[in-house]
Amino acid sequence: MTYTKILTPLIGLLVLMLGLLITNLFYAPLLLSAGALFIFIGLAIIVINLLSSLSSSSKTIDVSTSHFKALFDHLEDGVCIYTPELRILECNDAFARMVAIPPEILHAAFIVKPEFAQKEGYRVLASLMFPSLVPSLTEESEPGVWPNIISFSLENPSRSFLTTLHQLKNSEGALVGFLKIIREKTREDALLKSKTEFIHTAAHQLRTPLTGLHWALQTIMKTAEEKCPELNETTREAFLVSERALKIVNDLLDAARIEEGKFGGALSALNLSTLVENVLKEIKPLKDHYGIAITYNPPSSPIIIKADEERLAMVINNLLDNAIRYNTKDGSVIISLQEEGTRAQLVIQDTGVGIPENDKAHIFDKLYRGSNVAQLEPNGSGLGLYIAKIL
Repeated sequence: MTYTKILTPLIGLLVLMLGLLITNLFYAPLLLSAGALFIFIGLAIIVINLLSSLSSSSKTIDVSTSHFKALFDHLEDGVCIYTPELRILECNDAFARMVAIPPEILHAAFIVKPEFAQKEGYRVLASLMFPSLVPSLTEESEPGVWPNIISFSLENPSRSFLTTLHQLKNSEGALVGFLKIIREKTREDALLKSKTEFIHTAAHQLRTPLTGLHWALQTIMKTAEEKCPELNETTREAFLVSERALKIVNDLLDAARIEEGKFGGALSALNLSTLVENVLKEIKPLKDHYGIAITYNPPSSPIIIKADEERLAMVINNLLDNAIRYNTKDGSVIISLQEEGTRAQLVIQDTGVGIPENDKAHIFDKLYRGSNVAQLEPNGSGLGLYIAKIL
């Protein structure tokens, strides 16, 4: 109920009482006139208090509205409020700039139609309001879950957006409109692409000399074992450092290839037990350096699966690398491989330092390292489990 609906009958009643009071003063007994006067005064006081309260509330609302409008107009994200029929009720300046349409046009109860996608100057607006018209989009939220979050890109010129759509309902729960928040990610995606390309180029340039150094140190280490035992420990340390540097570079390259969508897969039949044994041979120098005992419990019969051998080997290698590096002194790793119906299960258990409860939700995040391992192993890249999950 609005203030006008409340005040109009009160003021009408006040005028009526004033008329009756004047009439009573001339024609009614003194006692009745006095009673009417008291009622009139009481009613007048109520109306005056209401007017004062409404005036104060009106000023508060005006200030709040002014603050909201200032915030609404100065948001960097585009905001648009519209009806289920796509009639625009309100939008901020950022939205108008995104669609390159003057605000005065959008504010005039503008109705967005699908055919706008074919009209010059209205393509971005139609794409934002009708994401289904976009050639490809990504659902960032679960289907049927509100708010509905979608990301998509446009070409010629290249632009990318993230939209968050909220439902607006009245007090009875009926849908009356929508509020859409649009964040343009064009510059952000361009910077991310540039960063990925830089990492890829830098890591690629580093890998060639590191690979040569790694092989050279491996040769020196073998020679030192036979002819110069006093240098054996030093060369082994140098070899492991080069191996660690090469792994970090390879992790960076793999992460860049995955994010660029260039890490293809080739499925083939392979013996899973043989694959595990090959990975164990590769990781033996690291195991020996850390003094970790590895026990492998192979299956009683070969387990043949169809998978990408390179990817699966990387996953197992990264899991074992973590199990060794973050283990306790003289610790152990137990690997079990078994077949369960149509599925194969590989279990890697270790006596390591464990993962704090607060870190468990982030262990697969890129470049994230547990709070308890940074000092234990300062040279990790934080990419191993991220790559393992993506693959």
